[in-house]
Amino acid sequence: MRKTIHGIKLGSNYSVGYGVGIDPENPKSTGPRVELTCIAEVPAHLLEKDINYIFSREADLYHNAKYPLEYGLPKGDTPAERLSSVGLLRTFNNWFLQGIPEETGIVYCLPMMKYQEGLNNLKTTLNKQKKGTIGKRYIMEAWAAALATVGIQESLRSQVISLNFGSSTLEVVLYVGKKMIAQNVYPFGGMRIDNELQSAISQANRGIHVTESQARTVKEQYDFAKKKAVPGLFTKDGKLVNREVTSDVIDPVLQEFASDVANHVARYFLRDAARKSQKAVSAIQTEGMGYVCICGGLSNMPGFPELVAEEMKKSGALNPDLKVSYPTDPDGVTAPAYGALQLADLLEEQRENSGLSSWDDKPKK
Repeated sequence: MRKTIHGIKLGSNYSVGYGVGIDPENPKSTGPRVELTCIAEVPAHLLEKDINYIFSREADLYHNAKYPLEYGLPKGDTPAERLSSVGLLRTFNNWFLQGIPEETGIVYCLPMMKYQEGLNNLKTTLNKQKKGTIGKRYIMEAWAAALATVGIQESLRSQVISLNFGSSTLEVVLYVGKKMIAQNVYPFGGMRIDNELQSAISQANRGIHVTESQARTVKEQYDFAKKKAVPGLFTKDGKLVNREVTSDVIDPVLQEFASDVANHVARYFLRDAARKSQKAVSAIQTEGMGYVCICGGLSNMPGFPELVAEEMKKSGALNPDLKVSYPTDPDGVTAPAYGALQLADLLEEQRENSGLSSWDDKPKK
């Protein structure tokens, strides 16, 4: 791997980096480095107003912990709130990239949100970072994950419909070769499962208190294929209680979620995509040519990608013969950053072969 390239995903929940030096505690490591996109401000002096910052999992323990991204974009409904999020994101990204040199080429994953102001805020923030003097580029997260999962060459010669499950959204994109036919974002993220699991676990255990974080932990430990109960630590009447969360509590939540996703993709996404290219949609629906790529954090749950693919085929959204692909190494969380790294490698190879100093330079005629 070239020492002058990095692939970075800054997510609402997890941030991932690939490239030499991405982990300052292990400078020879190429990643993946996975951190919570979380930051907390703590007093640096008893009398002065100076502050220090705590990051990632350590920051998540603080009462004032902040996740500066929402739906992959700077959080906030007002200019002041967005400005605050941008500042926190800049501080987080400086910390995340502290181990890499300034002279590097970076490809960032972007969410597919059509909120242009938010995307501009995000790009402006990243463009102002000192790291990345060789060049900065951006790639859509769902496409980057598909490239890392299906493979670049296989993706270029076939149709790929990629479903990228984030913490708060589902990104869906249909590509034929390098051409994007359709893309959209829907409110089907992992947090919806967490919220519904909170209620289901509480009801099944006579009103124990379940936090969203506790529900997320249960979800991340569950194996849909093996149906094994997951132990959990909760509270009731002010005391800690141990409870096992069984499959008959978790499965209905997952099955309803997968069914809703399948119906939504069929009724909205593929219908709209057919208006742009009936041939491309027919290829995956009628002929079963190409791939459906199930990626994102939820794809790390054993059995979940197969459940979503099965529901999509059952609903008629996809041909039963369509190949199902999901990331394993890299996994669902890290795949987008690895796809970004692959693009960075191609850009750097092109720069080196042309004898240029940066990705933005034009070859001499």
